[in-house]
Amino acid sequence: MKIIEYDSETHNEWRSRIRQTSWSAAEFLSSLLDDDIALEEALGPGMRLFLLTKDNSLLAFATLSQIDAIRDTLLRPWIGFIYTSPEYRLQGHARRLLEHIESEARQQGEAAVYLATDHTDFYERLGYTYLYDRLDHRGDMSRVYCKRL
Repeated sequence: MKIIEYDSETHNEWRSRIRQTSWSAAEFLSSLLDDDIALEEALGPGMRLFLLTKDNSLLAFATLSQIDAIRDTLLRPWIGFIYTSPEYRLQGHARRLLEHIESEARQQGEAAVYLATDHTDFYERLGYTYLYDRLDHRGDMSRVYCKRL
């Protein structure tokens, strides 16, 4: 197993695999990866996408970006599009991927990371603190979490 950083120049196959997941947000992410301007507008400059892979399988992925579904310029960076393929869930893959992304954010000098989700009782186990519920840019309610690095 290894974590690789997505590169639009060389990872077209991974983009295709992201698109093939059964999650609508992954389809949206895939469409953003097809359009650099839309990607920057949606997630801000310097978005990074991390893939947890094993051989030719995509186990999990997530982004580290300046913008996410909650449009708050005071909170950043955001970990978003957190996804683990169903057949690889409950095996610690999301934890491993999140720890890697947290380390990357720490190396960039960030003091905290944020995420927005509708899940409960998962991110708390990974050291995240629930802050509040907030409407996202689509008008859906999301739970906002923070983790100090």
